[in-house]
Amino acid sequence: MNLTEELLASALPLSVHHLLHYREVTAAEAFDLTGHKHAGWVVPMNGPDGKPYQWEEGKTFCRLKPTVPVLGKDGKVAKYLTPRGAGCRPYLSPLLPKKALEPGRDKDYTEGEKKSDSANHHGFPTIGLSGVDAFATTAVDKASHCRSSKT
Repeated sequence: MNLTEELLASALPLSVHHLLHYREVTAAEAFDLTGHKHAGWVVPMNGPDGKPYQWEEGKTFCRLKPTVPVLGKDGKVAKYLTPRGAGCRPYLSPLLPKKALEPGRDKDYTEGEKKSDSANHHGFPTIGLSGVDAFATTAVDKASHCRSSKT
């Protein structure tokens, strides 16, 4: 399934695809962005200030979905890949209303960027979290990136 088909299958109409900034990449482009040599598509991640999260040497933090799933060292299929040692970041969808980040505002959390984008598009302010395995790192102080909400 290509990127457009995946976004449509996630209840994201063509009219919002350009707002998401996902893009298809070659294996060489993926390697430059994430350190993984797999063609697929990337999701850029931005902080609450709207600026891209950074990792190694000022590179923009992206997650990669390889066209062909990759087996991890544990033998499990890794559907998404994060730059090694870059930690985990919350996904703040470009569709998330800015007011949703204000203290006391109701918001939801879900696993994954596409689910977050879809929920936001359909009127449910939602922050996306990477899969459970993405939190297996000590490179980033998770408390500085993930905050609780009154929901």
